[in-house]
Amino acid sequence: MINCSVFTPRRSFGANTYILESDGEYCVIDPSVSYFEVSERLGDIRGAVKYIFVTHCHFDHILTLDEWVEITGVYPTMSQKATENIKKSKINCYRLFSGEDRAYLGPAYAVKNNDELAFSSSRIRFICTEGHTDCSFSILADSFLFVGDTLFSHGSYGRYDLPTGDA
Repeated sequence: MINCSVFTPRRSFGANTYILESDGEYCVIDPSVSYFEVSERLGDIRGAVKYIFVTHCHFDHILTLDEWVEITGVYPTMSQKATENIKKSKINCYRLFSGEDRAYLGPAYAVKNNDELAFSSSRIRFICTEGHTDCSFSILADSFLFVGDTLFSHGSYGRYDLPTGDA
């Protein structure tokens, strides 16, 4: 069984970070919150993080990605298109929203639609959900579905007027 903890960023821009746990293994989804904020609540999990997933390339979903990779030694997993888009500040929107030319330039693993990865006794499946970006995918883990900015809880959906978006 997978347990989920939600961390909301303290910054004005930032996406929720989700930490999945099962049998002492952890997955990080959309690292926008500092590892150290998470460790205040969950303890030191650096050696137990198996995956870091990025639902799409936008800056608010990767604010602390470099930190998580450095601390855990785990490279992120994302769609093939996201492995390209995340390296371009015009597409990842760092430049648009902060004026910075910032990007994740490290290694990453690519997954395709319907790929699955083992996580403890569960399977995690990746579902292509392009629209908000051309690199968006959702993550199905047991009864949890993580959709990035594809949909929001109040019934709206992510912007599609940003680079690579398509209604």
